[in-house]
Amino acid sequence: YLKYCVSFIFMNDIDLYQKLKSLTSYKPSTEINQTFSALVAYCLDNNNKIHLDPDQIIETQKICSIGEEELELDFTNKVISNEKTLEDFTYYTNYRDQVNLEIESLRTFNPNIKKVLFIGGGPLPLTAILLGKNYGVDCAVIEKNKEYAALSEKLIQQLGIQNIQIINTEALDYGGYANYDLVIISALSQSNVLSKESLINQTSSLVPLTLARYATGNRILLYPDLNKSIINNIALVVNPTGNIINSSLIIKN
Repeated sequence: YLKYCVSFIFMNDIDLYQKLKSLTSYKPSTEINQTFSALVAYCLDNNNKIHLDPDQIIETQKICSIGEEELELDFTNKVISNEKTLEDFTYYTNYRDQVNLEIESLRTFNPNIKKVLFIGGGPLPLTAILLGKNYGVDCAVIEKNKEYAALSEKLIQQLGIQNIQIINTEALDYGGYANYDLVIISALSQSNVLSKESLINQTSSLVPLTLARYATGNRILLYPDLNKSIINNIALVVNPTGNIINSSLIIKN
């Protein structure tokens, strides 16, 4: 096992890409967890370089998206069955630090955010949970996948959180944007019809503040970047520090 762990230290992004490509399943296992953890560590080290070509980067992002969904599905079911607590989640600290940084940045524009709509909650809407528990914010979560929406609703009930609502719909079909102080668009959110940038422009025209997560630098191996040149009314760019993965774009209407 020690040899197996040590071997990841000497892997670059090409090695990790080839390793991920060789796997037949991305459900959590020792091998899967070690591989994704090694990739995250590689991305967080600014001394590393990206050697993959653009197509390979896109493919790596897609694999990471699948892996993240599988991880969240597995973990959410374990919390619901009382096998795990929320704080056991592998990337709990990353999310907590991300939310703290974003809230501090948003307070420049609104020091008293009360109602938030989060687009793209997945089966584990951890950002909404952290906002609800740590900041007392009322959150609604839009999740277009019916299975994920039902599972996350069950999780919220299990945790006994009263100020989070799960809405199973497409983001562009939702008519209640005007009710919120802030919309957060997840790093993996996208419309079936529109590009991520167009989705951001559409939603940000309806609310005072929008925060869109994306990735830059080495972190684009995990999440897509954004074409900021076609996004309207950018007020602030928040770049990550330490173990935080996503950059954040704040749009002020």
